Amino acid sequence: MKAFISVDLEGMPYVVIPGHLSLKGSLYDEARKISTKVTVIVAEELNKNGFDDVVIADSHGPMVNLLKALRKLFNKGIIDSENRRYKLSNR
Repeated sequence: MKAFISVDLEGMPYVVIPGHLSLKGSLYDEARKISTKVTVIVAEELNKNGFDDVVIADSHGPMVNLLKALRKLFNKGIIDSENRRYKLSNR
């Protein structure tokens, strides 16, 4: 099975003030860590439940919000930097 995850900072747990949401915000790095951690958890759970391919889209603002930790999820992590898509596959 395949899954598509679209990640935005608004709505993430503990992301509650404007300082979390912009590149120059005082808490932007914290929001990036939170969104990456949540995304990793979701992708791992999907994988455990039979999803072989997971595509993750960074969908907030300039699309540079997710950390490189996503590459380490599966053995074959591919980042399409032009479209800011992370394709994680167990095949």
